[in-house]
Amino acid sequence: MSARQLVDPNAPIIIVKSIFAKYDKNADQKINPAELMELAYDLGYYMTKEHSTSLLKTLDTDGDDHISFDEFLNWWKQHDKFKLMENPSKLKKIHEAVKAFRKLDVNNDGSIDVHEWHIFWAAFVSDGKSFTPEEEKKSLAIYKLVDKDGDGLVQWNEFHDLLEKHGLVQ
Repeated sequence: MSARQLVDPNAPIIIVKSIFAKYDKNADQKINPAELMELAYDLGYYMTKEHSTSLLKTLDTDGDDHISFDEFLNWWKQHDKFKLMENPSKLKKIHEAVKAFRKLDVNNDGSIDVHEWHIFWAAFVSDGKSFTPEEEKKSLAIYKLVDKDGDGLVQWNEFHDLLEKHGLVQ
């Protein structure tokens, strides 16, 4: 099965059921906010807890604070975010980028702090050697450029923008 079929809103119901089951970590037949965040993250969209809770409230038509399979299926069939993922080549690159981001996000908080960035920089740019003062300045300068909102953290969307700017996820 191709990546395009997986995100196709008209995918066979068995495919949608398996996707639902994959993210229903506690097998309670419901998707909670944390599980929804993981699904979005795996598809290349980082959500904060607030975004996840907000989306869940939108999708939760019966008001039980969870997404049932029927609610998930309705969302899956109509959600337009997946149109961005119809290109199998791009989908593969996005998945690789998500894996790289998750590896860099050592404390798994959904962002890369300056310490995690320096680990990345040392491993990939300085061949694992210690920084010279000039390399550390350059690393910090690039970090600040990537951190577009200036909050001191590189979020998934900022990391993705960096990769996209350099043609790595197109």
